[in-house]
Amino acid sequence: MPGVRGRSVRWPVLGVAAALVMTGCGGHHRSPRPHTLVFDVTGKGTLSSLTYTIDGRATGRKSVGLPWRQTFRLPARKGGHKWDLTAKLDSGSVYVEVYLDGARMSSGGCAGDGCDSGGSGSTAD
Repeated sequence: MPGVRGRSVRWPVLGVAAALVMTGCGGHHRSPRPHTLVFDVTGKGTLSSLTYTIDGRATGRKSVGLPWRQTFRLPARKGGHKWDLTAKLDSGSVYVEVYLDGARMSSGGCAGDGCDSGGSGSTAD
């Protein structure tokens, strides 16, 4: 009888173990999702230049009045997204904030002649 009893317990245990393994395999991979990226630049004065790069695509502007704000909708993408922002000021003060999905990712500023401020980061999709 010990052999019969051992076999009857073994199959339910193997079934539970298999279910746990299969459940664990599916839970580690998240699908990419879209994101909202916001560049917010405030201060006193006029930026001599503003440059931002998103996923390797650079955009530059000259003589940008403050405040300046730009919102980007980033599509779902495997591997995520990368960005960089630089604000240059001849004189005055500038403060830069970068938000991803409503959470502040970076901030910083400077004042005086010839200052520049910015931020960079990425999503982890």
